[in-house]
Amino acid sequence: MTTDIVVDTSNLSDPVFIAKVRLVATCLVNHEVFKDPPDFIPTLAHLEEGAQRLEELYAAVKSMDLSKAGARKEARADLNLKYGRVGRYVDLACNGDPSRLRTTGFDLKVKGRGAKLVPLTVLPAPVVRLTHGAAGVIVVRARKVSAAASYQVQVTTGDPSVEEGWSDNGTYQTCFAIEIAGLTPGKTYGVRMRCISGTACGPWSVPCTLMAH
Repeated sequence: MTTDIVVDTSNLSDPVFIAKVRLVATCLVNHEVFKDPPDFIPTLAHLEEGAQRLEELYAAVKSMDLSKAGARKEARADLNLKYGRVGRYVDLACNGDPSRLRTTGFDLKVKGRGAKLVPLTVLPAPVVRLTHGAAGVIVVRARKVSAAASYQVQVTTGDPSVEEGWSDNGTYQTCFAIEIAGLTPGKTYGVRMRCISGTACGPWSVPCTLMAH
């Protein structure tokens, strides 16, 4: 059997499609298969801009502003196109590796006898708390998420709103008492976490900052 990304969104309502686009965009941040896509592939910022525009037009039409109906349809088609291009590129970059495909946020289709759609597990963003450990150590804690198989942690020493500044600290089987060691006392560190399951990764938590002691 082979596993492929599903890019057909014709059966999804606008709100569900928008949520899916945003989850994919979140999962692909700093993902190894989307670090340096070619110029003709939409960026994650393009996906978010498209999702925001469709969300605004959908809300307008739902509020009976029917003059926006045509623009909503065009925005949906444009976002479908961008989503499809990203999906097909990621599919190729994963080279059929199920373990990679499951962390992209896309729904998956298993081809072969008994083929079926592998549904996406929607994971919440964990709520993170930071405390001091030993010298040069920050301890990360979050409440366990039942659907999560592991937890990915990233650290930054810069502005938490700048994606390029985040670096992977590791992926852990637990979300309780994760120690980030080797830090410089007096320096402030930002930390964020997301859940990973067998079929998807969730959105990043709200970044927390703490000065190392």
